[in-house]
Amino acid sequence: MVRPDGATDEWDDWIADWLLSLSGDDIAPSTLEVYERSVRQFMRFIIGTGGAAAPGDVRRQDVEAFMAHLTRSGMAKSTRRVRLMSLRSFFGWMVDEPETPLVANPALGIMAPVAELPRVEVVSDDTLAAILKTCAAGTKAPYVDLRDAAIIRLLLSCGLRRAELVSLDLDDLDVRRGELRVTGKGRKLRWVSFGGSKLSLALSRYLRSRRKHSGTDDPALFLSTRATAGRGWRLTGGAVDMMLKRRCQAAGVPPIHPHQLRHTWAHATKEAGLSDEDLEVMAGWSSPMMVRRYGRAMADERARDAHRRLAVGDRL
Repeated sequence: MVRPDGATDEWDDWIADWLLSLSGDDIAPSTLEVYERSVRQFMRFIIGTGGAAAPGDVRRQDVEAFMAHLTRSGMAKSTRRVRLMSLRSFFGWMVDEPETPLVANPALGIMAPVAELPRVEVVSDDTLAAILKTCAAGTKAPYVDLRDAAIIRLLLSCGLRRAELVSLDLDDLDVRRGELRVTGKGRKLRWVSFGGSKLSLALSRYLRSRRKHSGTDDPALFLSTRATAGRGWRLTGGAVDMMLKRRCQAAGVPPIHPHQLRHTWAHATKEAGLSDEDLEVMAGWSSPMMVRRYGRAMADERARDAHRRLAVGDRL
């Protein structure tokens, strides 16, 4: 039976089992949604153009036609790559399943679009100093100032993702040891260390103020100024975005977003000599390729500085 969205029971059965097979691989729910969306987009295209009615009928030319369609529609290379990788995964899994109707993976061997790594500007020390200065202005909201200073320093010192920051609980922080227990993508846990006294002091000051907060019994590390239904006092990712924009406006500098601080952290750690392997662990990345992406905006400058320090010509 074909439904209005183009799906059939056979497509649904195979897709459901494929997703079930992936659910035990610590893949984030949002990633699974992208995989499913990719395969279902292909399914609607192929059925809508009079092609294969069932997944077992799909051939290489069907996948090539789909990729060509995505290109003509102006879809970004990175998104087209995700679509193809999802199809490779889906059909590759089908080939190995009992009683499969597929003889070979029809998405195998098709060249994947190579997406250029985006250039994300790191935040200068002068800009960061100006932003932090707004948190020490002695306003009528000392709790907010202390909280925002702790958040900015934590993002800068540990390179956390925004979602990781707002999901932190009070029990995840050990100020004395300088460690954080972070829940990353796919619910993967990792320990992140931090050194120096400025972040530790900022966190200690915030925690002292937090103990006087109305939501002190809430498990969340960072609390909002008011509770909301379903989240309690926990600060949201959107609130962190708004906070940074507000601080930038007060400092008279261009607006920045939380992920820029992650890139800035990556650049600073690379510049300080942290190995790619250690950086990968601290950032919670599953691929070495991510090391290349982060801090890329300053890669040329780091390379020139490193080469200058080598003074190769002085060996003669």
